[in-house]
Amino acid sequence: MIMKELLKSVYRFYLRHRLRELKVFLDRGVLFNKDTRFGGWNKVHTGSCVSGAEIGRYSFIGQNCYMPCVKIGKFCSIGNNVQVVAETHPTEGFVSTHPAFYSTHRQCGTTFVHENRFDEHLSIDGYSCIVGNDVWICNDVKIIGGVKIGTGAIIGLGAVVTNDVPPYAIVGGVPAKVIRYRFDERRIGELLKSGWWDRDEDWIQKNIQ
Repeated sequence: MIMKELLKSVYRFYLRHRLRELKVFLDRGVLFNKDTRFGGWNKVHTGSCVSGAEIGRYSFIGQNCYMPCVKIGKFCSIGNNVQVVAETHPTEGFVSTHPAFYSTHRQCGTTFVHENRFDEHLSIDGYSCIVGNDVWICNDVKIIGGVKIGTGAIIGLGAVVTNDVPPYAIVGGVPAKVIRYRFDERRIGELLKSGWWDRDEDWIQKNIQ
């Protein structure tokens, strides 16, 4: 047992060293695993969980975020205490919402069923949530699993996102609703077509204005 923990610690040390070469900086207490993929120039702050996540280059994540198995695009700014809630319970078809009646995961230590009878994990294309490029998510946001947040969107402080967010929309509230769009329809189309976030550093530097 001690040897297993030692090997795990050595592996994590090696992995952190490799990530440094990619300019990936993880504070102490960040939860990640071998399935977590970083694009480079990333920062994840204390207390956040990104196990199994895919994080595009130049994107950063604040403190105490819970974002496992999330696909995050490039140039995203994610505040503190952002959580993706991918677990759900049935609201119809079963007498009880308790997982002992439909799940074999034994959440309370036991179960009455021998096979899973309800999909209790919300997902989209194999991820708990998909976040586009250049997205800003403010502090204390909750995102329901299976949601897609479009490129260029802004999620306001404390919002609860229950549905897909269109590109370049500013949303807020509980549940989150579109407040306005950052640009008109023509400009949004031009930005999406440009795909500037996929350009290399030299191009971005030359065109920064």
